[in-house]
Amino acid sequence: MAKDKILLIAGCSHAAGAEINGAQDSVYNRCNSFGNILARKLGRIPINIAQHGLCNQGIARVVMNWFHYQYNPEMQDVAVLVAWTESLRTEIPIRDESIDNINITCRSAHWVDVTGQHYYKFNFGETGGESVEAKYFLESAQRFIATNETYMEINSLYFILLLQQFFKANNINYMMCNTMHMFSSYVKQIENLLPLIDQTKYLHMMHDGESFYIKYKNLGFENPKAQYWHHNEEPHKAYAEDLYKFIEESKCF
Repeated sequence: MAKDKILLIAGCSHAAGAEINGAQDSVYNRCNSFGNILARKLGRIPINIAQHGLCNQGIARVVMNWFHYQYNPEMQDVAVLVAWTESLRTEIPIRDESIDNINITCRSAHWVDVTGQHYYKFNFGETGGESVEAKYFLESAQRFIATNETYMEINSLYFILLLQQFFKANNINYMMCNTMHMFSSYVKQIENLLPLIDQTKYLHMMHDGESFYIKYKNLGFENPKAQYWHHNEEPHKAYAEDLYKFIEESKCF
């Protein structure tokens, strides 16, 4: 029996195609996201599990949980696209276990990692929502992020290494890319760890200007329907082509 050929697509709202049509999440947005377009070009079934607001720790957790709960190696031939988000994000475990923190904007995902309800997600655009506990953590979390950029970038690299070793240990084909700022070239600690990363499977790892959002913003693309920082259809199509060419040249799938 032939296996289902799947492309698992993980990341934050950029990988989910957020606001392509103005909506935070929709079937249309996911279908027209760069990962889903890439899946069709590869002749694979897209399973888009990207979630809005995820940090890189969250992206790594969602991927590993999908494999734990959903992967059937007897029935599925899975390749993975990991679209990392900006390093300056974090998440903090929720102490009040009664709180349902699942982001309702992710209802169009093919699978939702319910463990996300156990974490508050923080970046510079977050307000803390309605939770008193979240607001309590917000100021200190954002202060830490702002004053520890190097630490946050090193932390992102560790999650890259974690998934890289996970994929290799389980003989899973994968590739990685950046959707926003990940690394600063002047961080010496990053340079010392770079030889551990297999960049034959990573599109423009250290080229910040080639990350999805930044690249097409600098090229002048605008999405008048977006309330936040998200592109519309054309940049997604163009980036899918970049990813496809990289796969063809690197033979990572």
